[in-house]
Amino acid sequence: MSCPAFYGHRSIAANSAGAKSHAARLDFNLRRSHKMTHILFNLRKLLFPILVIGTLVCLTPSPTQAKDTWISVRTKNFTLVGNASEKEIRQVATRLEQFRDVLRRLLKGAKFETPVPTTVIVFKSMSSYKPFNIGNNAGYFQKGDDVNYITLSTKLGGQNPYRIIYHEFVHLLVDNNLGNVPPWFNEGLAEYYSTFEIEEDRKVHLGELIPYHLQTLREDKLLPLRTLFAVDHYSPYYNEGSKRGVFYAESWALVHYLILSNNGQHFAQLSQFLNLTDEGVAMDQAFKQSF
Repeated sequence: MSCPAFYGHRSIAANSAGAKSHAARLDFNLRRSHKMTHILFNLRKLLFPILVIGTLVCLTPSPTQAKDTWISVRTKNFTLVGNASEKEIRQVATRLEQFRDVLRRLLKGAKFETPVPTTVIVFKSMSSYKPFNIGNNAGYFQKGDDVNYITLSTKLGGQNPYRIIYHEFVHLLVDNNLGNVPPWFNEGLAEYYSTFEIEEDRKVHLGELIPYHLQTLREDKLLPLRTLFAVDHYSPYYNEGSKRGVFYAESWALVHYLILSNNGQHFAQLSQFLNLTDEGVAMDQAFKQSF
């Protein structure tokens, strides 16, 4: 396993001077400020037309309940289906395609074409999402033999729903490129990229600070690194709400640090650590060899 593709910031910075010769079709400039990556380029061309290809009517089990109208929206790379409004599904589709395009420019060596298609299911509310969301998650990525699924709701009680779609798409990308990686890295990287924002269709922000993670890190007892690294998909820190918050916050903080601190010099160490653990080297030994 190798993860150099996910350190795309340096490769773009190195090539930004050459990109200026193509200013007529791409205004590209990279800069760093306050531990945040800014990418300036023309995103207007990414505001593609989205074709709504049909509506499906889903009958609920109870005859007393109103019918849900299910909308299908197809873009270049995704199929979206949901009982949210057409406007909301189109917005999710646009943001997801923009996010994919930005990551494609950043992560030069990453594989974006998946062996099976990806379907995004967009629910109109958490109540309509609940029967399909046993873990009561804000969203989730489900890998499949014939199709990959990303699910989310557009109504999250004040949270930004687009952060969920960005987070879950990173899981798809990690699975497509790196396969089985430690949960702390998978969740930390997904949280890092979930802060993707666009200003005025031109300015993109990545690696923003996440206030509620900072609050958790200030108020809760931190996990020892040995405990953090040992968390798997069956651990209480991954599944129980009272413990999950500090796991996500600390995973995000560690990945944020490894990507951005010291001008990204720690990323090679992270890559070595992941390679060693993938080869079966004990966690403690892999950490000592890498860091």
